[in-house]
Order: sequence, then structure tokens, then C-alpha cells
Amino acid sequence: MKVYPPMSLIHVNVPYSMLLHRLDFAIKNRINPEIYFSSEDLDACQEKEAKQLAEALHRSELEITLHGPFMDLSPGGVDKRIKEVTLDRFTKVIELALLFQPKTIVFHAGYEKW
Repeated sequence: MKVYPPMSLIHVNVPYSMLLHRLDFAIKNRINPEIYFSSEDLDACQEKEAKQLAEALHRSELEITLHGPFMDLSPGGVDKRIKEVTLDRFTKVIELALLFQPKTIVFHAGYEKW
């Protein structure tokens, strides 16, 4: 049975916009990021900036997962326009996956505020 160091199994959810400013901390502390892309992050995300971040994470040999936006989205919803926005948001995250090469991508089929 293969034994892994504890942190190699743990991914910490961190918003994309925060990781841009705290990348050195994540690398220094060997924190495998689950990069959360909010709708606002997707709107502001520049390909050059995302590519630089992805390259830095790859050089550091951290495992990456991505987490797509979920607030106000519903891929199975009955409102056609909501489904269109959801598809657009999810597609953008999948396109970013080409840069980040994540271990996995997390999407939610829907979200209800408690």
C-alpha cells in the first residue's frame, strides 16, 4: 500500500482572485489548491494571468482541482436563459482546465441557500 504525506491528499478551496495574490504562500506551504472560480472571477479572468498562475503551480508540482461557480446557476433548471448562463460559466471553467490540467473539476447541479 502506497503511503502519502498527509498534505498530498488534501486540497484547500481558495478563490482564484485570492490565489493570484497568495500564490507564494500556497507554494511555500505545499497547499494543493482547489481553485474556486466565482462568476466574478470568470468575468475578470485574463488568459495571460491564468496561464502564468497555472505554470507556477505546475512548476511547484502541486496538484490542482478546479471548482466551478454555483450561485444562481442551474444546469437542469427550467428557465432557458438560466441554463444558457450556466452552460457559459461551466464552459469557461472547462476551457481554463486546458491551462490548469486539474486532477478533477467540481460542478454542482444546483444550489439552494439554507
